[in-house]
Amino acid sequence: MFKENKEEGNIYIKLIILLASISLCLILFIPKLSETKKEEKEVKKDSPIVVSAKKYINDNKEYFDEFFKEKDMVYRIDLSLLTDKKYYENKNNKKGYINIIDNKNFNYISLEDDNYLVNNIVKEEKSYNNENSPFDLKYIYVGKDVNNYLKYNDKLYRIIGVTNSNYLKLVDVNINENIKSYGLGNNINWFNKQDGDNFSKELDFNSYKGIFYVGFVRSNIIDKTEIIKNEKRNNEYTIVNPKYYGKYASANISDLIDASDNCSFNSLLEINKENCDSYLFDILNNSYLLTTSEDQKVYAINDNKVINTFELNNIKVHNVIYLDGLSLYEGTGEESNPYILKQ
Repeated sequence: MFKENKEEGNIYIKLIILLASISLCLILFIPKLSETKKEEKEVKKDSPIVVSAKKYINDNKEYFDEFFKEKDMVYRIDLSLLTDKKYYENKNNKKGYINIIDNKNFNYISLEDDNYLVNNIVKEEKSYNNENSPFDLKYIYVGKDVNNYLKYNDKLYRIIGVTNSNYLKLVDVNINENIKSYGLGNNINWFNKQDGDNFSKELDFNSYKGIFYVGFVRSNIIDKTEIIKNEKRNNEYTIVNPKYYGKYASANISDLIDASDNCSFNSLLEINKENCDSYLFDILNNSYLLTTSEDQKVYAINDNKVINTFELNNIKVHNVIYLDGLSLYEGTGEESNPYILKQ
């Protein structure tokens, strides 16, 4: 009996020694695990895909310096672009994009399908604007009956166009009832700042910060290219900089002109539904535009004609926002089957 207890005691001692050994191994091994994960992250940051994206940005420095001038700016680079321009050797035919935040955080998003909405829209570039800044439009929807409907966040929008940075420029088909005032000064020409900040909080992560042009355009300027250049230019009525970085604004007068396939006028104040008709004119009737005018006024559409004014109670604002067009989608763009971004 005593002998059996002694053997049991030896077994317990052996178990204690074994458990102590296992505990010691874990203590020594766990830091190694964390170090391994850290090394993997560091390798990922310097992966060939990320390195090629950084080189592409560095080779187009002026363009990306403007884009990343302020915080919270997000840019997507299609992997096929880096492949076509010989920045990346895509031996395995990978698909996806590099998501870049503030030109600091690079993340490769791998996809099985790269049928992005922007590729479906931009079959060929259609714009008179030869400017090449990130938020200049390289493609525009023109005409009266166009399939450019997009549903986002339970709201229906129309796609005004596609920017050089592959963002979709959208206009809400409904009035924003939250904006009660439209002022100049520190309110960036087109909305009460507090109302704007409150509205921005309602937008989720898919609504991207972009550049909106708030420059001053005299009503006697009728050349389309000059109108856009003036919207982007510093002048006596523009506060500090005509480029506003934010989540939403309203449409420019150049957008209105752009959307018509036959807009003819001798003054911006002669533009009306008859000489500049389009789907966008119908949406923007009785609403403010983003572009400022002489005498510290702002352009608006009232009773189917362009005016310049201070503030009218019957005129509201249609929100214009940006979404990334380098996104997978469903739908056809028709009102009954609008585009919906899947990712």
